[in-house]
Amino acid sequence: MPLVVRWLALLAAISLLALACRPAAQQATPATATSPAATSAPPTAATAPTGPAAAVASSARPTEAPLGPPVTVRVGMLSQTSDAGLFIAKDKGYFREQGIEMESLPFQNAQEMVAPLGAGQLDVGSGATSAGLLNAVAREVPIRIVADKGSTPPGFGFQGLVVRKELVDSGAFSGCASFKGYRIAVPGIGLSPEPAIDRALHDCGLGIGDIQIVPLGFPEIPSAMRNGAIDAAIMNEPLITSSANGLVTVYKRTDEIYPNQQIAVLLYAPHLINQQRAVGERFMVAYVKGLRDHWDAFTRGIGKAEIIDILSRNTPVKDKALLEQIVPVGLNPDGYVNMSTFSDDVEWWIDHGYVKGRVDPAQVVDNSFVDYAIERLGRYTPQ
Repeated sequence: MPLVVRWLALLAAISLLALACRPAAQQATPATATSPAATSAPPTAATAPTGPAAAVASSARPTEAPLGPPVTVRVGMLSQTSDAGLFIAKDKGYFREQGIEMESLPFQNAQEMVAPLGAGQLDVGSGATSAGLLNAVAREVPIRIVADKGSTPPGFGFQGLVVRKELVDSGAFSGCASFKGYRIAVPGIGLSPEPAIDRALHDCGLGIGDIQIVPLGFPEIPSAMRNGAIDAAIMNEPLITSSANGLVTVYKRTDEIYPNQQIAVLLYAPHLINQQRAVGERFMVAYVKGLRDHWDAFTRGIGKAEIIDILSRNTPVKDKALLEQIVPVGLNPDGYVNMSTFSDDVEWWIDHGYVKGRVDPAQVVDNSFVDYAIERLGRYTPQ
């Protein structure tokens, strides 16, 4: 059997196993309710997240010559606002400066990228952290998380737990305890929203077993709210802002429920890690420059109009006024994954049966490419 076919067959089986391990719901006694909280203001640049203590410090090295001839890097993308670092690096020529041409390939979710990444048909992937990814790595599929692509530092609650507005208006929903028995939509099973919901429910002595999880894509949530098929959901921007009037009420945003949760990540294929390291390193330099432009735009207002224009051209959100209103995704200007919250989510997935066996989070994350970028660019400091 050809090597690519063996990879695809193995990874298809892994994906099915990951989906099959959803735990059954349980019932528990409700407790005291809590009140919704207002969205906090975006942090200042001085509060920018930093990488691990072992990372290389601030002095940048001289710029190296771009790769020649230019190398095409195939990137799996969902075309969401969390892809901002990629869009910015492409549109502002940062990839070109490094001798890279980025080719965007559309996918519906990160799980679909696992097989082509492992088979060498895709160079870079992007999407949500998941138990399925951990199951793949545990079975020695050598793809790795290499950078942040979406987290929730204070002020960057681009996801939130929302409730059907008619339940709030009627008094049927009065706080945390009211979630007991609710049908709560999430974009997929074994992803980051479930640990976040579990944390929100702990405020009143409930847990994930006290609700019914309903897998539903983000675009399908508004219609499911309208027809009463679901009671609540984890929703992301721009849907939260565009749907807030008349359809849903924000209970809490994720930066309050679960500050600094690592929600989305950048993935490298094995050949980019091992055989084409120079390409992976140069790609990361350009990507981190894009992350820094995004951070400056949404914490300090520097170049914000340009960044909003880039987002309107590259995502389904064409309304620039809406992009001005939404709560932005958190993107670490130094590129590092938040290992603390990622490790907590790994433990949650293991404890709830989504991941079989023990997985060391450090086995899944390779910081060496971000380290390279920081060596070239220096630590992020506001200009």
